[in-house]
Amino acid sequence: MNPLVQPTMSEPSQAEMLKESVAALELQGVLEEVAAHASSIPGKARVVETVPETNLERIRTQLALVAELKEMNSIGGALGLTNLVPMEGILSKLESPASILDAEELLVVGDCLDTAASARSRLAGLEERRTQVLG
Repeated sequence: MNPLVQPTMSEPSQAEMLKESVAALELQGVLEEVAAHASSIPGKARVVETVPETNLERIRTQLALVAELKEMNSIGGALGLTNLVPMEGILSKLESPASILDAEELLVVGDCLDTAASARSRLAGLEERRTQVLG
Protein backbone atom coordinates (compact mmCIF):
# COMPACT_ATOMS: atom_id res chain seq x y z
CA MET A 1 0.00 0.00 0.00
CA ASN A 2 1.32 3.46 -0.86
CA PRO A 3 1.94 5.31 2.44
CA LEU A 4 1.13 8.66 0.81
CA VAL A 5 -2.40 7.59 -0.09
CA GLN A 6 -4.70 7.67 2.88
CA PRO A 7 -7.50 5.10 2.85
CA THR A 8 -10.91 6.71 2.53
CA MET A 9 -14.34 5.46 3.36
CA SER A 10 -15.52 3.33 0.52
CA GLU A 11 -18.32 4.73 -1.59
CA PRO A 12 -21.60 2.85 -1.40
CA SER A 13 -22.07 0.24 -4.10
CA GLN A 14 -24.80 0.58 -6.69
CA ALA A 15 -26.72 -2.21 -4.95
CA GLU A 16 -26.54 -0.42 -1.61
CA MET A 17 -27.69 2.86 -3.14
CA LEU A 18 -30.55 1.09 -4.88
CA LYS A 19 -31.65 -0.56 -1.63
CA GLU A 20 -31.55 2.78 0.20
CA SER A 21 -33.49 4.49 -2.61
CA VAL A 22 -36.17 1.79 -2.61
CA ALA A 23 -36.62 2.21 1.13
CA ALA A 24 -36.62 6.02 1.00
CA LEU A 25 -39.20 6.08 -1.79
CA GLU A 26 -41.37 3.52 0.01
CA LEU A 27 -41.45 1.60 -3.28
CA GLN A 28 -43.23 -1.43 -1.85
CA GLY A 29 -46.19 0.71 -0.78
CA VAL A 30 -46.28 2.38 -4.19
CA LEU A 31 -46.22 -1.01 -5.93
CA GLU A 32 -49.08 -2.26 -3.77
CA GLU A 33 -51.12 0.81 -4.69
CA VAL A 34 -50.40 0.30 -8.39
CA ALA A 35 -51.21 -3.42 -8.11
CA ALA A 36 -54.68 -2.51 -6.86
CA HIS A 37 -55.32 -1.12 -10.36
CA ALA A 38 -54.03 -4.17 -12.26
CA SER A 39 -56.74 -5.93 -14.24
CA SER A 40 -55.71 -9.54 -13.57
CA ILE A 41 -54.47 -11.65 -10.68
CA PRO A 42 -51.13 -12.43 -12.39
CA GLY A 43 -50.76 -8.73 -13.21
CA LYS A 44 -51.24 -7.77 -9.57
CA ALA A 45 -48.60 -10.31 -8.51
CA ARG A 46 -46.10 -9.11 -11.13
CA VAL A 47 -46.51 -5.49 -10.05
CA VAL A 48 -45.90 -6.27 -6.37
CA GLU A 49 -42.81 -8.35 -7.25
CA THR A 50 -41.32 -5.60 -9.43
CA VAL A 51 -37.76 -4.55 -8.71
CA PRO A 52 -36.04 -1.52 -10.22
CA GLU A 53 -34.30 -2.27 -13.50
CA THR A 54 -30.69 -1.14 -13.88
CA ASN A 55 -29.96 -2.36 -17.43
CA LEU A 56 -30.43 0.65 -19.71
CA GLU A 57 -31.11 -1.43 -22.83
CA ARG A 58 -33.79 -3.46 -21.03
CA ILE A 59 -35.37 -0.22 -19.76
CA ARG A 60 -35.54 1.11 -23.32
CA THR A 61 -37.08 -2.15 -24.57
CA GLN A 62 -39.71 -2.14 -21.83
CA LEU A 63 -40.57 1.52 -22.45
CA ALA A 64 -41.03 0.74 -26.17
CA LEU A 65 -43.44 -2.06 -25.22
CA VAL A 66 -45.39 0.30 -22.97
CA ALA A 67 -45.62 2.82 -25.81
CA GLU A 68 -46.98 0.11 -28.14
CA LEU A 69 -49.53 -1.01 -25.58
CA LYS A 70 -50.69 2.57 -25.06
CA GLU A 71 -51.07 2.98 -28.82
CA MET A 72 -52.99 -0.28 -29.11
CA ASN A 73 -55.31 0.69 -26.24
CA SER A 74 -55.95 4.09 -27.78
CA ILE A 75 -57.01 2.48 -31.06
CA GLY A 76 -59.10 -0.45 -29.90
CA GLY A 77 -59.64 -0.07 -26.17
CA ALA A 78 -58.28 -2.22 -23.37
CA LEU A 79 -56.73 -5.53 -24.32
CA GLY A 80 -59.12 -7.56 -22.18
CA LEU A 81 -56.77 -9.33 -19.81
CA THR A 82 -59.08 -9.16 -16.79
CA ASN A 83 -59.95 -12.87 -16.93
CA LEU A 84 -56.38 -14.11 -16.71
CA VAL A 85 -55.64 -16.35 -13.76
CA PRO A 86 -52.30 -17.69 -12.50
CA MET A 87 -51.18 -20.63 -14.63
CA GLU A 88 -48.19 -21.78 -12.56
CA GLY A 89 -50.07 -24.64 -10.90
CA ILE A 90 -51.43 -25.94 -14.18
CA LEU A 91 -48.09 -25.60 -15.94
CA SER A 92 -46.24 -27.42 -13.17
CA LYS A 93 -48.87 -30.16 -13.28
CA LEU A 94 -48.23 -30.56 -17.01
CA GLU A 95 -44.54 -31.28 -16.42
CA SER A 96 -45.55 -34.88 -15.78
CA PRO A 97 -46.62 -36.69 -18.96
CA ALA A 98 -49.04 -38.81 -16.92
CA SER A 99 -51.02 -35.84 -15.57
CA ILE A 100 -54.56 -35.10 -16.67
CA LEU A 101 -56.22 -31.72 -16.32
CA ASP A 102 -59.68 -31.56 -14.80
CA ALA A 103 -62.54 -29.67 -16.46
CA GLU A 104 -61.92 -26.42 -14.57
CA GLU A 105 -58.23 -26.46 -15.48
CA LEU A 106 -59.09 -27.07 -19.13
CA LEU A 107 -61.44 -24.07 -19.06
CA VAL A 108 -58.66 -21.91 -17.60
CA VAL A 109 -56.28 -23.04 -20.36
CA GLY A 110 -58.97 -22.38 -22.97
CA ASP A 111 -59.61 -18.88 -21.62
CA CYS A 112 -55.89 -18.16 -21.65
CA LEU A 113 -55.61 -19.34 -25.27
CA ASP A 114 -58.62 -17.22 -26.27
CA THR A 115 -57.06 -14.17 -24.64
CA ALA A 116 -53.73 -14.85 -26.36
CA ALA A 117 -55.46 -15.21 -29.75
CA SER A 118 -57.31 -11.95 -29.21
CA ALA A 119 -54.12 -10.14 -28.24
CA ARG A 120 -52.31 -11.60 -31.25
CA SER A 121 -55.09 -10.45 -33.56
CA ARG A 122 -55.00 -6.95 -32.07
CA LEU A 123 -51.22 -6.79 -32.44
CA ALA A 124 -51.47 -7.94 -36.07
CA GLY A 125 -54.04 -5.20 -36.70
CA LEU A 126 -51.70 -2.65 -35.14
CA GLU A 127 -48.88 -3.83 -37.38
CA GLU A 128 -51.12 -3.59 -40.45
CA ARG A 129 -52.11 -0.07 -39.45
CA ARG A 130 -48.45 0.92 -39.09
CA THR A 131 -47.66 -0.57 -42.50
CA GLN A 132 -50.48 1.44 -44.09
CA VAL A 133 -49.40 4.66 -42.38
CA LEU A 134 -45.72 4.20 -43.24
CA GLY A 135 -46.24 2.58 -46.65
